[in-house]
Amino acid sequence: MRIFLAALLALAGCARRGEAPAPVRPPGFFRLANEVLIPPHGGGPTTFDVPDPAACPAELEGVGLERVGRAVRIHAAPARLAGFERGGLSRWAVELERSGCLSPGDAPELARRLAHGVALPLGEERRLLEVSEGRDGYLDLRAGHRLRTVRPIFRDPSTATSALRQIGDTEAAPGGGLTVTVRAAEDLVGYERAWYRFIEGDGSGAALLPMETVLVIEGEETDRPSPLDEWLRFGDDARYFRLLFLSRLTETAENDILLVGAATPVILEDQTEALRENPARCAALSHCRKAPVETAVLPFITVDVDDATVPLAPGARVRGALATQSKPNESVDGLRVWKPSAGRLVPVRFGDDSIFELPLLGGERIRTKSYIPSAVGTSREARAAIR
Repeated sequence: MRIFLAALLALAGCARRGEAPAPVRPPGFFRLANEVLIPPHGGGPTTFDVPDPAACPAELEGVGLERVGRAVRIHAAPARLAGFERGGLSRWAVELERSGCLSPGDAPELARRLAHGVALPLGEERRLLEVSEGRDGYLDLRAGHRLRTVRPIFRDPSTATSALRQIGDTEAAPGGGLTVTVRAAEDLVGYERAWYRFIEGDGSGAALLPMETVLVIEGEETDRPSPLDEWLRFGDDARYFRLLFLSRLTETAENDILLVGAATPVILEDQTEALRENPARCAALSHCRKAPVETAVLPFITVDVDDATVPLAPGARVRGALATQSKPNESVDGLRVWKPSAGRLVPVRFGDDSIFELPLLGGERIRTKSYIPSAVGTSREARAAIR
């Protein structure tokens, strides 16, 4: 026994004398106070394993990187992060991956780790990580996201006309609103509604899979095993996805919706720049899909509310997630919230109703006072949620 203990002590001494950084402490909890989200353990430098520390610059866009053995320690001051443009932290991490400092595909995880390393006002995390999904913007899609497409169905499948025949009269409505009369094209018989989901990829990134498809023809709904036109099929080497919205000032004011896939975040960034310059390049890319004429493509994040997985529009908050399940939100009594961080769910502690305004990025878990997990087959994680 003495020999065994001596060996353990010797090994411990070697570990202390080595150059490897101390192991990252497991996440504790987020704290929400005065509309500021304080990260686990109060924040501090982020240590990240890298394949080649020599490829890492000492500084990138005002953010310092310190080589520590086979890792880098990144000092991202809140004041510097505040100077980033929308989505700037994600792009910063992509440039670090481009330099060879990060392994292919590590940029998104590093960006999220950095955002969880400093105290940020509510909404700042999303601003740093995501570009607006609105006009001329984009939204990066990862495991847990969903897409819903809605496209018109014509009696003649070769029809390329508009689903709208004409827009009729516009009349004033009570309360200062407008009533607009819209007439459908005579050849329009219905529409297709399809859902897709993004799941964890093999090793990194995500994979896109169809979920369900419903045809609505002359008021009758019919389930289908797959969409009529599987225009969103991607190869296995597409692991990182971006929904790109492009507007061009032409005689018809064209608007393109593109779903772009790539093997790495660096390639995805390069393809985005190329498509911004010329959207027609999409046709020549193996992992670029342009939405068919008059097809709506709507992105959703997913959040776990009690026993339901709830799809929400990007930018939704805790209040909106509760409202979808008709959960009361007048009081914080019994409400519990977890955020994904460093590969696991981390609780958010709060003392007032500002928790209702916490922005959701997808993957969060919310439990209300009324939540009672099933006693049969309850997982350790679920049992912990009720304590």
